[in-house]
Amino acid sequence: MSSTVQQAPLLAGPTPDDAGPARQAWWPVKRLVLGGFWTVAGTSVIVYAGVLLYGRLARIEIDSAVVAGQVEPLKAPAAGVMTALPAEPGGSFDAGAVLFRVDDPDLDEAIGLQRVKVDQARADLRLAEATLAAERGRRDDFIVTQRLEIEKSERLVEDLNDQVTTLTARCAELTELFKKGISPNWRLHDAQDKLAPARQALSQARVVLKEQRALLALAESGQGLDGVEVIGRLAELTEGFALAKTELALSEKTLVVLLERQAKASSIAAGPGRVLRVLRLAGSQVQIGDTVAVIERTSRRFIYAYMTQDEIGRVSVGDTADIYLPAQRLSGRARIAAIERAGAYLDDVQTRYDWRVNRDDPLRLTDRDRTARVTLDFTDADHRAAEQIAAVGTPVVVSFSRHWRDLIPGFTALAADTAIR
Repeated sequence: MSSTVQQAPLLAGPTPDDAGPARQAWWPVKRLVLGGFWTVAGTSVIVYAGVLLYGRLARIEIDSAVVAGQVEPLKAPAAGVMTALPAEPGGSFDAGAVLFRVDDPDLDEAIGLQRVKVDQARADLRLAEATLAAERGRRDDFIVTQRLEIEKSERLVEDLNDQVTTLTARCAELTELFKKGISPNWRLHDAQDKLAPARQALSQARVVLKEQRALLALAESGQGLDGVEVIGRLAELTEGFALAKTELALSEKTLVVLLERQAKASSIAAGPGRVLRVLRLAGSQVQIGDTVAVIERTSRRFIYAYMTQDEIGRVSVGDTADIYLPAQRLSGRARIAAIERAGAYLDDVQTRYDWRVNRDDPLRLTDRDRTARVTLDFTDADHRAAEQIAAVGTPVVVSFSRHWRDLIPGFTALAADTAIR
């Protein structure tokens, strides 16, 4: 009688009943650990999927954003050779600093020649002033001398007048005595002979005194004669001095006009700022209106975020967004200040940052291109740090809150229609 033997499967392990006491004790713990592991793993996957779904449906995160500021180009105000800027790219400048100058050789030559004319006019003025001072001194000396001569002539006239008066009285007295026969005739004749020269001398002295007074009056007015020498150049020299002074003033005014033209060929900083980019090096020939550099004014920082036409319809002015500066590894908050659906269509040379990706045709923009721009202001708490840390051009990652109502087809239009009514 043959007996049948049962064979166990090759890959089958021992049953719990066949295991030893130690393995029978470990088996519930193992099941518990494996169950907990798969429970945690499943929960993590669900949470991760939920986070991804939340991030996809509830938020919009873009990395096409940049810190912006008051950026403007510097243009050449005149044609010529440009000088170097006072600061390299990234360097700062103060208000009133000469950012650059355009040198015009013809203008520089005209300024040099005008400076020579001004120096010559000043020399002519000094010469005219010295000549006039000498002439006035000469006139004053003559006036002093003439007044002394007039005093002498006045005393002489007084003396001669006294003599004539005395001799006239003497002749009248002798005439009466002669008529009475008291005095002889020769005494009367002798007195008359003395009276005639005295009268003649008095007349001549009066003429001389009159001439002296006339010369003094002419000398005081800058005219007259001193013998054969003319002392009447004072008026002429006075006019020459005034003419030299006028010529100097005109020369200086012309120089000022040329210097103002030269100053207009210089770019003066109206306020503090920073040089972002230099497009023309020192010694370059520039024309009027050429952009030579790009500068940033020291002003409040803000953020430009570029979005697609679909994304721009899911944010609103006043929304608060989370921002992250990867270059500095800093986080902060910003508030939407303006939304421009066609903002990135603007092409301001060297003054805007834009992203136009997924371009299927260089001449046509699609809905996948970031042609809309959102302007965000830093919050008051982050504004000061942004000015000190975040320079213009710093990349920013912005996370916007997506409006849930936009996910329901027709809800936005229905809400708008209800609000209007």
